[in-house]
Amino acid sequence: MMKHLLITIVAVLLVGCFSASIQTQSQNISPLNKLNDVNSNHVFIAAHRGGYERDWDNRAPENSVANIKKSIRMGFEIYESDLQVSKDGHLIIMHDPTVDRTTNGKGFVRDLNLSDLKQLKLKYKNNKLSRESVPTLEDFIVNGKDKILFKIDFKGPIEFFPDAVNLLKKHDMLGQVFFRFDWSKKVASDLAGFLSEGMPTHPNLILFKTRNSEELKSAITQFNPSIIELYLKDKKINDDTIKAIKIAKDKETLIGITSWGGEAQWQELINLGFRMFHTKKPESFSKFLNKR
Repeated sequence: MMKHLLITIVAVLLVGCFSASIQTQSQNISPLNKLNDVNSNHVFIAAHRGGYERDWDNRAPENSVANIKKSIRMGFEIYESDLQVSKDGHLIIMHDPTVDRTTNGKGFVRDLNLSDLKQLKLKYKNNKLSRESVPTLEDFIVNGKDKILFKIDFKGPIEFFPDAVNLLKKHDMLGQVFFRFDWSKKVASDLAGFLSEGMPTHPNLILFKTRNSEELKSAITQFNPSIIELYLKDKKINDDTIKAIKIAKDKETLIGITSWGGEAQWQELINLGFRMFHTKKPESFSKFLNKR
């Protein structure tokens, strides 16, 4: 009887583990599926630098590998970050052009080699040192693969962009990372040149930050991206905003925005058709979405 009981317990545990595995896999691919589903009304949170409102409590300073893991635990679907390039040509995750604010070091990222950067430790907002090192782009993406999407401001010299794309291809992550560029004819020309030279691509790869309906239309016409962003400097909705949203919707392009205000403003933006929100308040925004 005891033997049968043990067999039953083991079987239940195995079924439970298998079910959990299937559920986890479903959750992992869900954000990407919803992102590319033109009929979906799902609203995405792009957590600003991973969300670091409570970085000390979570032991997860901004733009750290620990913060990626924290963001995944908290259910954020998109991790917003920034990319700089080191003196010796490595792709580095760092918001500021210098390491002064976020580490125990000094100097511009562009003037430091990777070996120099790896000796530094990231700081919390309270200026206490963490155990976290400055991550490379590769450190970052491999810790989020199939678990969270990445929205990364490309702040390094644009000639290093193909290196970043080839890194995504190496890890089979094309589509899981989108690089944001401010729209300009010069940037568009450079990116078009890379594509004509055979750089790997994906509809999610390039995310343009546009300032009006004219720029948005130009970006969509030339690159046909699956995602685009409208930046409203004055944080005011006007006729051009409505026009831009319509253009994106007609082209089945997901449109994002940097959020402002509180729940009333967030709901207004959702009602207008925005589906991806770059926010410094990902925890509050998540609670808001969950109670809608």
